[in-house]
Amino acid sequence: MKFYSHVDMEGNLQKELKDHLIGVAKDAKSSIEEIPLKDKKLIAEIAYLIGISHDFGKYTSFFQEHLLERRDWGRKSHHSFISALFAAWQIQKYIEKNDVKERIYSYLPLIGYFVVLHHHGDLGSLETDIPTSQDLKNPPMFPRAESNLREKLKTMYNQVENLKQNERLRNIEKEYSEIRVVDKIENFLNSWMEVLKNLSKLNQSFKYKKLSDNEKIFISFLTLLLYSVLIDADKRDAGETTKIERKFLSPDLADKYREKCFDLRSNKPINLIRNDIYGSVTVLIEKVPLEKPLFTITAPTGSGKTLTAFSAALKLRNRIEKEKGYSPRIIYSLPFITIIEQNYKVIYDVLSSQIKNFKENETAYLLKHHYLTDLRYKEGNEERPIDKALLLTESWQAEIIVTTFTQLLHTIIGFKNGFLKKYHNIAGSIILLDEVQNIPVEYWNLVRKVILLLSEYFGCYFILLTATKPLILNEEETLELVENTQNYFRKLNRVIIKPNMQKVEIDEFIEWFVSNYDAKKSYLLVANTIRSSKEIYQKIRDTGLNNHLFYLSTSIVPKQRGERIRAIKDLLDRGNKVIVVSTQVIEAGVDLDFDIVIRDVGPIDSIIQVAGRCNREYGKDKSEVYVFYLDNFASYVYGKIHPDISKKLLLENRDITEDHFYEITNRYFEEVKPKINDDISKYIWEAMLELRYHGKNPPQRNGHNVLVSEFQLIDEKGEYIDIFVELDDEAKRIWEKYCKQVYNEKDFLTRRYAYLSIRREFRDYIMSVRRDKKIILPAEVCGLRYIPKEQLEDFYSIGTGFKTDTLIW
Repeated sequence: MKFYSHVDMEGNLQKELKDHLIGVAKDAKSSIEEIPLKDKKLIAEIAYLIGISHDFGKYTSFFQEHLLERRDWGRKSHHSFISALFAAWQIQKYIEKNDVKERIYSYLPLIGYFVVLHHHGDLGSLETDIPTSQDLKNPPMFPRAESNLREKLKTMYNQVENLKQNERLRNIEKEYSEIRVVDKIENFLNSWMEVLKNLSKLNQSFKYKKLSDNEKIFISFLTLLLYSVLIDADKRDAGETTKIERKFLSPDLADKYREKCFDLRSNKPINLIRNDIYGSVTVLIEKVPLEKPLFTITAPTGSGKTLTAFSAALKLRNRIEKEKGYSPRIIYSLPFITIIEQNYKVIYDVLSSQIKNFKENETAYLLKHHYLTDLRYKEGNEERPIDKALLLTESWQAEIIVTTFTQLLHTIIGFKNGFLKKYHNIAGSIILLDEVQNIPVEYWNLVRKVILLLSEYFGCYFILLTATKPLILNEEETLELVENTQNYFRKLNRVIIKPNMQKVEIDEFIEWFVSNYDAKKSYLLVANTIRSSKEIYQKIRDTGLNNHLFYLSTSIVPKQRGERIRAIKDLLDRGNKVIVVSTQVIEAGVDLDFDIVIRDVGPIDSIIQVAGRCNREYGKDKSEVYVFYLDNFASYVYGKIHPDISKKLLLENRDITEDHFYEITNRYFEEVKPKINDDISKYIWEAMLELRYHGKNPPQRNGHNVLVSEFQLIDEKGEYIDIFVELDDEAKRIWEKYCKQVYNEKDFLTRRYAYLSIRREFRDYIMSVRRDKKIILPAEVCGLRYIPKEQLEDFYSIGTGFKTDTLIW
């Protein structure tokens, strides 16, 4: 008798169940063994037991007939609940046989149950996933249990009786004797109710016993780790996709790249500063004690932080390999997709110029991951098929990963299956957080705690890069890698901030701009809202100042944004003068250099960031950054606290030269921090302690659900609607492909892979619009709002994007 775990898309037999269980178990165990983890041997064994248990319920004839014959057995063919109980039983037996005494590990059966129960979906909530003692009364009808749980328990009776059938049981026992099992399967089938009762007691103990927060959070982190190694191994084994062999990275890659590609003898002031900072950081990282896992690189904008930080990470990785015996991945995380490309290119250029076999193994060395990423994975001179590329990309099978804050933070503070596949590959890594001030302040306390504990439990190292040094981590918790960092700010005198905090209307501002406009200079104007930015752009255009006038915001589709940024850079590099009107989309990291910057008032760190788009190469003349108070637009975006503190500091400092940026930024964060309402951080932390990730009817605190799923890095105010814009012939081709191969395709996997194959191109023509009853939306076609080319004039301006002035009155 043979048992199967999966069939392929054509319905052919693909994988024997025994082989799948062994493959997942070995893979999960080996993943744990790569992590610098306390009690690694024990945790690796638990990962193995979870792996050989996770699909135990597939041994029923109900599942086998459903898989092979497509017979509908309803709940009887489900396998997660019975497999979760089997995992808990195996782990409990292992703990007893191996005399595991430490109190915290008595909860491992609970973790194993929880992890297996949810391995086909997102993590739930422990308190609702475990039956209470009352639920378990009066079997087999269980009248006191709620309906869904009652049906699960009743189904268990059917499944257990099915597995007890003599021939089936003998074959299962035979297969598990080859896999390795802690006790006879028959003993589990005869005692599963006792397993449930024990889990109920453990759950009550976890909830009410006075465990310390440190014990509870370790259990929470361990749950995420074991869940991650299981779901990653499960998906890759089912998809016949093995781990990628680790690659060597020389610690001097960036050093050799600089020597080859830069004039290191240049006497330009900004180059002298870049060289000094690079030298300071790369020397210090070779000396710091490895017991200190948290570092900062605080340096002015344009001072080469990307290459410096990457070089530091390579050298730190080399030290860890030699002194601690494990090889950390390097994760470079940034706030915005718009700035990932240029940072990725810096690292790509370093690797491609220094590593001989880089081209043949490109993605095994360097992986770019965000929701618009092209799904391609190259290793061993072979492009992997899209289904395998997806599995390798989403689990971060690479030495260096360039990604967004969203991908990173929604994993380490996460509950979703899709994000958590890579959690175990974050453990033991070196994480660079660039422009870290962009993390919303209400999450600073939560992020700080998670960073500290990832360092303590899983051997992670963090390097925070910023020009503004927000107070996310306490100064005594970090080591600054730029010696005498304030001196570099004081040496620079590229820009001067000139604030005008008297409230002005847009018409008054336009009048000032036109009267002060100098055709020999390039201008960047940054507004706080899309509506105000469009109004400013149109009014400037109406004055006749429309030569090389550009508009940037999320109101235009990504393809246009990318094309415009490239066009602006090309014009500036050739000495042409431009006027760019933008929202905050241009603030951080975009490598453009203007003569004059004008910004609506906002947080001080945002003003400093946009000042970094001005006189980056330290020209002869000092450039001006003008800050205006345009109506109350700032409060719409940032709330009241941040703009008010900024206005106060700007009023106190009539003109602010760059050598004072460091001090005013510190003052700003010192005033902001006590005023932060971080209740949401406290509630999410409480949820993490209680293993309450997601679920119905959670506890409430001040209108907030106490769930990990409440963590939202990007707080979208209101409901947003995606709109596809048929901007050109390429858009038309992609749209037709989407409708035919994705929307109209009935097979789920075929549809999914078809979408993934066009996702990057498709998203290039999509913009999101906040739902508003007053705004006319285009018709829905193929499940999505769609603007065909012949309706562009009705809904979309080539200059400023979606027409929000198309109103219903």
